Amino acid sequence: YLGEMVDYTPGFHLLTALVAAWIPGDALHLVYSVVAATVAMKFGIVFLIARRLVPRDVPRDPFALIAVLLLLVPRVYSIGSFTEQSYLAQVVSELFAVAMWWMVIVWDEHPLTAAMTLFALFGVAGFLVWPVWTGPLLLVVFAALACGATTEVRHEHFEADCDLGAAKRCRE
Repeated sequence: YLGEMVDYTPGFHLLTALVAAWIPGDALHLVYSVVAATVAMKFGIVFLIARRLVPRDVPRDPFALIAVLLLLVPRVYSIGSFTEQSYLAQVVSELFAVAMWWMVIVWDEHPLTAAMTLFALFGVAGFLVWPVWTGPLLLVVFAALACGATTEVRHEHFEADCDLGAAKRCRE
C-alpha cells in the first residue's frame, strides 16, 4: 500500500525516517505511529488556538476542549483519512498547516519575529510533506501582515528583515 507514495513529496518519508533513527525500529513499522502522533499534536494545537480565541472573561478551557471534540464529529475526515483511506502525507501536513495558523494568531496578538520564524519553519515542513496547504496560509499571513498590525510595527519588522541599504525602499 505504500507503493503509491513513491510520487509524493519527501516530507512524510523524511519525518518517518528521522523518527526511526531516533527510536529503535524501522520506518515501515513506525508509519502509523508517526501519523497518530501528528494527529494528536494537531488536536493539541487546535486546543491552544481555541483557547487563545475565547475571551479572557469566559472559561476558556471548556470551550477549547469542545473545539477539539468537534474535530472528531466528521470521523471520516479526522480519523478515517489515515485509518481507512491511507492519506498519510495529507494527514501529517495538516499538523504543519494548523501550526502555521496558530503562529498567525500568535503574531496577530504579539508581533514577534519568533512567530513569523516558526510560521516559515512550519511552512517549509508543510510544503515538503504536502504543498497544497501552503498557498492559502500564505494568503492568510499576508492579510494579517497588511491589516492586523499598526503601521509602526509593520515598518519596524520590514526594517529588521531588510538589509540596511534597502531599508528606505521597504518603507515606501
